[in-house]
Amino acid sequence: MTDSTMPVRQPRVWLILGLVAALLAAFAVTTVAAAPARAAELVDNPDFEQGTRHWRTNGSDEVLRVQEVSGSPAAVLTTTRTTHAVLNDTTNSVTDTGAVGASYRVQARLRGTPGADGALRLREVSSRGTIEHETSFTLGDSWRTVELTVRTTHPNASLDLNVVAWDLAVGQRLVIDSVRMERVGSGAQPTPEPCTGEVPDSTLFGASMTTSGISAEDSLARLDSAFGTIPVVRVFDPNLPFEWSHRRNDVLDGRTMVMSFRPMPQEVLSGRHDAFFRRWFAQAPEDRTIYWSYIHEPEPLIRDGRFTMSQYKQAWRRIESIADEACKPNMFATLILTGWTATPASGRDYRDYDAGRDVIDVLAWDPYNGASDPDRDYYSPVSDFMAPAVQTSLQDGRPWGIAETGSRLIPGDSGPGRARWLRSLAEYAVANDAQFVTYFQSTRDGDWRLNDQHSRAVWREFAARR
Repeated sequence: MTDSTMPVRQPRVWLILGLVAALLAAFAVTTVAAAPARAAELVDNPDFEQGTRHWRTNGSDEVLRVQEVSGSPAAVLTTTRTTHAVLNDTTNSVTDTGAVGASYRVQARLRGTPGADGALRLREVSSRGTIEHETSFTLGDSWRTVELTVRTTHPNASLDLNVVAWDLAVGQRLVIDSVRMERVGSGAQPTPEPCTGEVPDSTLFGASMTTSGISAEDSLARLDSAFGTIPVVRVFDPNLPFEWSHRRNDVLDGRTMVMSFRPMPQEVLSGRHDAFFRRWFAQAPEDRTIYWSYIHEPEPLIRDGRFTMSQYKQAWRRIESIADEACKPNMFATLILTGWTATPASGRDYRDYDAGRDVIDVLAWDPYNGASDPDRDYYSPVSDFMAPAVQTSLQDGRPWGIAETGSRLIPGDSGPGRARWLRSLAEYAVANDAQFVTYFQSTRDGDWRLNDQHSRAVWREFAARR
């Protein structure tokens, strides 16, 4: 019986198996067809299989090599002195972002010297200025993937891709593999970023306002009388900043402010002023640009032992973390250093005072003609007294300004000489995209005031610029 039925049953079995195979094949085709296509890779040479092609560093003290790491090529960044080390795309990886609101996701696999830190950064560059988007990382012995998603804020921008190690010392290294960027759907959620706004792109000229022995109204009226209605005012408080309920706030309505305050880091780090700063940032006006600075010119105070470099930077971080809670995009954390610090002769490195790019938005400087030389009988050209700070800022890449500057009248000059000097200073600041320049209209440690008609006329001319 079995033999007699085999010719009948065998075709049925194969038929069934054939139908099953066909169904499985159809399912497989359907599944593959339904899978979404991977977004186009926007980075040239993302895995460094072509060596350093498409990649560079930002300075001669940075060394970029491609070598085998964990069995595949990777970029290795080192330095010849302690400096920021930057892996930078030679040409911007995206040349035109199109309409506002385009979203991009960036990833990189990283490892390196444990404890070294840095950021994955995407710089949005357009005719309206540059906006930096970044996410921080700390390196370790094993690979980790760092990711950043951003949504563009300017139309038709280009995207400059960087991986940065902050203050990478000699002997340390940053190892980078698989740097990728893709455009993602409009519904993608951006990685949370620090609360920062867009720094204005015009150069404003103004002056310092004193309230020592004079009311804020009278002090500002004197400045306006000398230079016209100045658009930016430099304000200093020797301890905590003035309360926004103070009359001074109303007087300064509508003016950009460059302000600094000076509670000691030991007090800030104790938490003693947390409640004050939480209220101060929350109540800050949002109708004007405010460049705020914690302890301008900290260098001599650190040198004299009033506090340490570490205490200073930690206090900066504590105050900035409170500022981020309030999230006022019109307020910019501004590091103000002496102009001398930027000169090679000082033996200083401005980065030693920098609490980090995730803290400091703007760099500013206080260069003077003869600040410590009351007998100076010449006006220093900008290439001597101002250019070091400006070139340092331009290399750093963050927005910059001049928080204080000044010169006494030199012997034999009734004003025309200083007026020419002021013009060269102002033109140099404009040419190099300073955010602000405020003159030290004061008699502290010398008579810096612009009281002659020639000097006043020049400063009035530039203060009228908007």
